[in-house]
Amino acid sequence: MPTIAPQARKTVAPASRWRRDLIASMVLASTVFIGTCAFAGAWAATHPELFNA
Repeated sequence: MPTIAPQARKTVAPASRWRRDLIASMVLASTVFIGTCAFAGAWAATHPELFNA
């Protein structure tokens, strides 16, 4: 197996703290939004009187 020259090795820098926080915030916001939409849809489906105004 050929050896890789040290200068050819690429290291991936760990994600910076602000980027991890941003991703975590986006995941949380998306989860809350999807959960709210699911709750609203289920609630509207079980309350048909709202649409008979």
